[in-house]
Amino acid sequence: MSPAALAKPRSLRVFVVDDDDLTRDFLVELLGQEPGFEVAGTASNAEQALSSVDARVDVAIVDLGLGADSGVDLICTLKHKYPTLDVMAHTIFEDRDNVFQALKAGAASYVLKGARAADLVTAVRELHAGGSPMSPKIARLVLEH
Repeated sequence: MSPAALAKPRSLRVFVVDDDDLTRDFLVELLGQEPGFEVAGTASNAEQALSSVDARVDVAIVDLGLGADSGVDLICTLKHKYPTLDVMAHTIFEDRDNVFQALKAGAASYVLKGARAADLVTAVRELHAGGSPMSPKIARLVLEH
């Protein structure tokens, strides 16, 4: 068997952007212990994220409420800089304006905070596989639009 055939598959590299320490730490712990995942880094604001995310990141999980920063603007900038980056909006906001602004900015997934841990992990996997996972409430909002 060739060395390439024996090589371990590359982990899914995830970057977490959230201004809430508890949420950020929860996501890092959850994803860090998940087989096949690697937490590539974290940031608590847009400036940190823009200076830390690079082309090796597969998925960025971005909170929309980043204190003084706009998560929507960050998503737009990240997608402009890294067009193949998969972005998940992970937020408490479930109103039409925030949902559609995030999706128009380039988020391909929209998962509400409070989702079960297993559902969040599945959503990250589905997003990276080409899907657009959304919390059921958000999917209904999009379909009604």
